[in-house]
Amino acid sequence: MDWPIHDGAKLKIARQKCLEALDGRLAITDARAAFVEAAKEADILVDYPLLTKIARIYCQGA
Repeated sequence: MDWPIHDGAKLKIARQKCLEALDGRLAITDARAAFVEAAKEADILVDYPLLTKIARIYCQGA
């Protein structure tokens, strides 16, 4: 899947934080948080806890 926004400000920040995390200069959790913000900016963030709850409700009714 391609990232829908190629020049988003939050995506640029997330990429930089990812490089910093790979170099050991930033916690991985901080890089992940930046990518979550970039995903929100691009309107592609998936709320997995919500999906899990919906799946449980759906499966109980099936």
